[in-house]
Amino acid sequence: INAEYMGLTILSSCHSSFMDRHTLLESPNGRPKRGGSRLIGLILLLTVIGCILGTLIVVVQTRNDVNDLSQHLRTSGKDSIISGHHLAASAYATPYVPPRKYQYTRGTCWDFATVALIEHQYRLQGIEKKYLNPEEYLQLSEQAYGNVILKLCQQYNDVCLTPGDKVALNSTSGGEVHLLYEFAKQFENAVLPVSVCPYIKQKDDSSCPNIDNALQNNPLSFTVDAFSSIYDIEHIKAALRQSGHALGFSTPVWSTDHYMPCTDENKDDPRCKAPGACKMCPSHTNYNAKCCVTISSPCYNMEGEFWKNHELLAEGGHAMTLVGYNDQWVHKDGRIGTFIIRNTWEDGVINFGDEFTKETRARGSHSIAYFMNEISEAVERIYCPNSHNPRNWFQCGVEMKDLNKIIEDCHSTVAIHSAEIAVQPLQLQCSDASYGCKKQSGVYYYAINNTHIYDQLYKMCFLEYDENTAVGKTVCYGPYPLDFFSIFIEPIPSQVKKNSDDICGYYAFPYDIAREARAKFGGFWVNDYHFTFSDESYIRGKKADNKDYSLIGSSTGKQETIPKTVSPFPNPHVTD
Repeated sequence: INAEYMGLTILSSCHSSFMDRHTLLESPNGRPKRGGSRLIGLILLLTVIGCILGTLIVVVQTRNDVNDLSQHLRTSGKDSIISGHHLAASAYATPYVPPRKYQYTRGTCWDFATVALIEHQYRLQGIEKKYLNPEEYLQLSEQAYGNVILKLCQQYNDVCLTPGDKVALNSTSGGEVHLLYEFAKQFENAVLPVSVCPYIKQKDDSSCPNIDNALQNNPLSFTVDAFSSIYDIEHIKAALRQSGHALGFSTPVWSTDHYMPCTDENKDDPRCKAPGACKMCPSHTNYNAKCCVTISSPCYNMEGEFWKNHELLAEGGHAMTLVGYNDQWVHKDGRIGTFIIRNTWEDGVINFGDEFTKETRARGSHSIAYFMNEISEAVERIYCPNSHNPRNWFQCGVEMKDLNKIIEDCHSTVAIHSAEIAVQPLQLQCSDASYGCKKQSGVYYYAINNTHIYDQLYKMCFLEYDENTAVGKTVCYGPYPLDFFSIFIEPIPSQVKKNSDDICGYYAFPYDIAREARAKFGGFWVNDYHFTFSDESYIRGKKADNKDYSLIGSSTGKQETIPKTVSPFPNPHVTD
């Protein structure tokens, strides 16, 4: 909203109106009609006075509205730093989103996504009614929610029979956000605080020993007043803006491929030597090679961005929580425009399965403020350092050819101090020797550079330094997807900084991939719930008789926020 522009528009309209009146008082030869001069003067005076007063009223009212909205956004948002640049509809984030949680290796994303919607609206209504302080939030129990859903699905099996889901088979590995709508009546008093049943990490464990007693004494109650499903990008954005609360976000997930040509340069690469691995290169690669090896990547990178390289290869589905969008966000692969999603995946390098089905995934996430373009990468790394992300490893010895100078630079006080200030790991170590690095005590690695080779595959070079012998050399690995280096190289433990659970946990989901995923697989939609919580659901509200409020108290926490900053660098000092 531009108050000055609106004012000038009114003045321009007034000028046009005056000229029209002046024309009416002219005779056909262009001279004023008899007695017209006095009338023109009177009309001119009244018109000017009216236009000035009207313009001042619009400008003042518009400025007041903008100031009120700007102040609301600055004080109501989780990060408390949303600026006037995001007053327009091109970017929006819901305020007071509770901290992220982890589903670990269980298939309970649908459970977490649903509970997150309930937690968020409970918090928003509590703050509005002065029952909660702005920094307070209530954690609800995903364990208990899943337990109740499974019991209901046994009773109403036809409601839960969604292809690919397992809730109808008495398993929490696969469900839907919309189940709360089907079971709205049964859940009016059946959502419990997390202290009743903390989440169990073990696969498909839905037990909740204290649930029956807790349900009898549960003060939490709410109604589902409205429910809708939305499918296209612009209507999803409008629903988020208009509701002011988080929405359920359901999407297919996929893998994406890279193609590495088997040429003379990498003919000794084990991947090219594996029987049957090297197949005809796709025509779009133009590698001029006899065959290519396919290297697979997940649908996300360690920057917390969903992405693709070539086509989408279906893997399954995932439910998350939509909290914002930014039309101006530029992804690392150049895509513009994103949804901002709260995810339930752990950050770092995560091992799945057992010794026979081992799978390692490298993940990272960011804050809402970061994806809203409200803070710099330097400030972001204080809260979401993503220490395992190779993009964040401090590089030393860059563009140096003399080995001794590289060793000196990587061990210098300047490099050590700069890495600490930047919150970037400097000293690395080998975590998996099967990739050719040395997993030995006293052998460390220092990142020098990473170079894009082809098809989003990189080579990364390091200083390998043995402190036992004071001998070093440069080594290079790859080509691999950039995130893949974190599978076998990691920061030493003292340089791993944990991402803040209060602030991090958010992913960027590009609009164009959302459209493509829906067109190719279906299964992409957003659910909008509207809940109303009773006053008796809050400790500071109307107390209900014979209800146990202690469980609410023990499940209530306080959330850290990002302080407002005007500098792109952390902790700026203004001198006298």
